[in-house]
Amino acid sequence: MTQTFTLDIPRAWWLSSNQRIHWATRARRTATLRQLAWAQAKAQRIRPADGRVRITATIHSKTGGRFDPANAYPTIKALVDGLTDAGVLVDDSSRYVVGPDMRAGEAMRELAAGWHRVVLTIEPWEEA
Repeated sequence: MTQTFTLDIPRAWWLSSNQRIHWATRARRTATLRQLAWAQAKAQRIRPADGRVRITATIHSKTGGRFDPANAYPTIKALVDGLTDAGVLVDDSSRYVVGPDMRAGEAMRELAAGWHRVVLTIEPWEEA
């Protein structure tokens, strides 16, 4: 069964592959994102995955301007780790998870300036 998991993330917590920030700041942000994903997985009642899954991350911004969604990998990785902590995923290794694949979303005018909305789609994966 396919599930979607939505999180709004402020700029102060966002991690990008292009950022050059102190390791301690990165570690704090990673822990915060991981805890946010854990708490929201519980609040949104995301059910444990049964078997191998594919995760697609769609990243929305307020303006929908040009950006490279792959640069969001550090943020998405922390969120996937939080799903593992919450028991949604058995593990985030390639044995259990295909992806995450990052996609650019559309403009979301209702977001406050500096916020991103991440929608994680978790779907069963069957080998061909």
